[in-house]
Amino acid sequence: MPEDQLLEAAHREEAIPFDATRFLEVKLNHRGERCTFEAILEDFKLVDPALHRLALIVRGADVKGQEHVCSESLGLRAIAHGFALSGISDEERLAREFPLYDALYEFVRHQPN
Repeated sequence: MPEDQLLEAAHREEAIPFDATRFLEVKLNHRGERCTFEAILEDFKLVDPALHRLALIVRGADVKGQEHVCSESLGLRAIAHGFALSGISDEERLAREFPLYDALYEFVRHQPN
């Protein structure tokens, strides 16, 4: 869907739009040096420590200048860019990427605090 149709589609589908920094109406966006994933954790009051560790990996992959927050971030960034360059649909890309995030979640969940 073209980005200019995002707000209309979200309203029609009763969905919560996110990660669309060009729209001030979208609450779930980057916040300063923090990524949208961190905003989701904050707004939905998710307190799982593993999710917060995963969020740091995502921040380093997603936010320029934050690469240093986690050693895994640059690998995740490379993977995400590779999928973006593959030319597959957004739906297919998400279907292929979700297991990677599940694996990263399990990885950080089993790390000592």
